[in-house]
Amino acid sequence: LSQSSRVEERIQTILRNTAVVDHTQLFGVDTFIEKVKDDLFASQAGWIISLFGEGGLGKTALAYEIVARYAAAAGFTRVAWVSAKTIQLLPDGALLRNSSAELHWINLVKKLADQLDIGLGDNSSGWIHDFQHGIRSLPADERCLLIVDNLETVDDVTEAIQYLGGNQVIKPHKIIVTTRYALLGKAQYLVERHATGLDIEPALHFIRSLGNEDIVQASDDELKSIVDVTEGNPLLIKLFVTRFLTTHLPLALVLAELQAVNKRIGKNIIDYLYAESLTVLEEKCGEDAAHKIMNAFCPLSAGESIDYQALHAYSGIEDEEMFRTALQVACDLALIRTSRLNSQYSIHSLLWKFVCNG
Repeated sequence: LSQSSRVEERIQTILRNTAVVDHTQLFGVDTFIEKVKDDLFASQAGWIISLFGEGGLGKTALAYEIVARYAAAAGFTRVAWVSAKTIQLLPDGALLRNSSAELHWINLVKKLADQLDIGLGDNSSGWIHDFQHGIRSLPADERCLLIVDNLETVDDVTEAIQYLGGNQVIKPHKIIVTTRYALLGKAQYLVERHATGLDIEPALHFIRSLGNEDIVQASDDELKSIVDVTEGNPLLIKLFVTRFLTTHLPLALVLAELQAVNKRIGKNIIDYLYAESLTVLEEKCGEDAAHKIMNAFCPLSAGESIDYQALHAYSGIEDEEMFRTALQVACDLALIRTSRLNSQYSIHSLLWKFVCNG
């Protein structure tokens, strides 16, 4: 095998053995993948690439696809993949929490080092230093790509950058993170790519790919309601179609159930997508401010947007500094979405139902 074939094979083996990915076909993501490909190939920028967005958008699958397609071509000779996930959604919609929500950096660094063939000392307390020294000591023609998936439940994502991406570590290597937490402006050398729900055409293709003969043959208009209620979120679409097929209930009833978010699977979707983020919001801003800024959307209808002044007034948070902090953290956590150059604010319609009717 040629050197490049060996590198390619090694990268694919690492991905197969370590990345936990749902390998359904990806729809409507070509433009996004092209942008991240450019970040990966950029020789003097994008040392940390953050794939950011709310839960269920398929950030892990996107990261996998990008690395599998382009890592070797972009000049990376070694790849390592770790998941920081502490909460899993099982196929039936039940939640499984790992015993500890702590992100054990020492364990993660050990996994990264093993995949990169970097030796660590006998004493685990020195592993982070050993790892940083090891990656700096690699031959000049070696470039590492580190993927840290699901930085979703972490109190402070800056830890990842501190341990893995200190200035002395990172160049010429790169890090890809997937996260629900906006990092732009919080780290040097960072490029952030915001993942969003699927547009109507790819969403309809996705729904038909999951469904039975009935769904395949249904009209766009009949299926469009699924896209509306899920706002193009692939995880919600998938759970919805699975539920429709397994309950044998009429489409309208299953739609109503998802909109009400009151059945077990609905609550768990919300828990999975938002509970961790809402907890972090409370920790960073205090329960009172966290509840007030989210409840500010309740006088509106689901999905409606609002400007800064109205949001401040509806929140009832008198201290403007406190309001701004709560707003910033909620936006960073993808709980509140911004549009029109940050002049309008809104929340996902399912989150609205959870907060306002929960």
